[in-house]
Amino acid sequence: MHLDKQTVKNFHCPRWAELPNLPLYMDQVVLVLKDALGDFADVGEAVLTPSMVNNYVKHKMVPPPEKKKYGRKQLAALVVVSMMKRVLSMQEITALIGAMVADYGIEAAYDLFCQRLEAGLNSAFDASIQVERGEGALGALDAALVALCGKLYLQDYLAGLPQPQPEKGKGKEAKEKKPEKPDKPPLVGAEPQTILR
Repeated sequence: MHLDKQTVKNFHCPRWAELPNLPLYMDQVVLVLKDALGDFADVGEAVLTPSMVNNYVKHKMVPPPEKKKYGRKQLAALVVVSMMKRVLSMQEITALIGAMVADYGIEAAYDLFCQRLEAGLNSAFDASIQVERGEGALGALDAALVALCGKLYLQDYLAGLPQPQPEKGKGKEAKEKKPEKPDKPPLVGAEPQTILR
């Protein structure tokens, strides 16, 4: 994953109306999410795999497919879960989605997520942009997105730092040494000693 101001500025989270309107099979869902969120995948990692989808459905984070096909509800939930899993637990994501849907309905809640995600990313990668925080479920979403965007910025920054090279000629000695064994216990009749470990 390599993000920069320009990549973040160009990122567009597909809104509800932009999600495919036709039900999709699993392999198509994986491709849609890869296209939408590919910039956020770590090198060599998939944004989403079929086993991830099955796991999210099993844990009721994503509505189950209908006749093995996934619609907008599932796609929207998968976008949210795929991004938020970096900073929230499964239970927290499920609760946040539930609160947002209860307050705004599924379509508006998802579109708010997309808008706030884009704004949060731009704010994290460009200090001159400030984002206002909402209240209630929207405030909770904003707080979670601030954490996510901050983490993405940090990961990108750290990935750009030079990586330390192992010292040459050290071989096995470069590995962590085992702690040395304490000296023999004192002789009988000697002053008592305390050994701190």
